[in-house]
Amino acid sequence: MYAVAAVFGLSMLVAAAMLDPKAIKIDTLVSYWAIMAAIFPFVGWPLLLAQVVMPTAGRSRLAAVVSVWIGGTTVGVAVIFWLYALLSYNPSGSRVEFSGRLVPYLPKIGIAVGVFGLSMLIGFGLWGTIASIIRPQVALAGAAITGGALFVIVYGGGWLLFGT
Repeated sequence: MYAVAAVFGLSMLVAAAMLDPKAIKIDTLVSYWAIMAAIFPFVGWPLLLAQVVMPTAGRSRLAAVVSVWIGGTTVGVAVIFWLYALLSYNPSGSRVEFSGRLVPYLPKIGIAVGVFGLSMLIGFGLWGTIASIIRPQVALAGAAITGGALFVIVYGGGWLLFGT
């Protein structure tokens, strides 16, 4: 789960930073993560219960639960932060800014990166639910195709409806 959090969480945070005209404040992000970590066991109890009953191969029950707890909280915070930046995006004042920021303000690229990351997260999550009963090559190819097709449908549809 840590790899999932690193790949998808980092891409969603970078996409949110590209969308938000203000710089990311790390202390705010950490405090929000702590709040979400306290809430996650109440919201995600079925995931934690599944890890207690059938832990990930090669892990103890405690390690599997902690991994899902930390990884799930991290991905959830990253997706919510990207949605916040997306919903507060003002297209009338869009500009490109490279100075004084770790991640440049590139709102259209931030939307594309975020939609791609979310599409891949959904595609890999759907195929991950049945990955234990099919061959890994089929699951990986199916997840990549599903995520790519979802990205093309959502981003292409948005471009057709709202495109410039």
